[in-house]
Amino acid sequence: MSDEQMRFFQPVPVAVPPGAAWAAQAALWLARSLGKLGMALWRALEQQGQRRAAHDLYEAARRWQGQDPVLARKLRLAGAYLDPRTAGPWTETHEEGLK
Repeated sequence: MSDEQMRFFQPVPVAVPPGAAWAAQAALWLARSLGKLGMALWRALEQQGQRRAAHDLYEAARRWQGQDPVLARKLRLAGAYLDPRTAGPWTETHEEGLK
């Protein structure tokens, strides 16, 4: 027959190093601050990209105005939709812009 044995171990107390709580709070504050900074930077880059895309659409509308006025109007509407500086209520409805 086999002999079974059980051993019980007492948990070893872990001493918290001095300053560990302060370091944890500092790391948490730094992570939150960097997260807020990163989000602000992301929003700024996103707005810059939207302005650039809107500018490109306006330029394309200018080039197409003589050949296809309907397409030019659609491009201008798309540019106005993307441009964060002109975001807000439409001055004309979408259906009017497609005429």
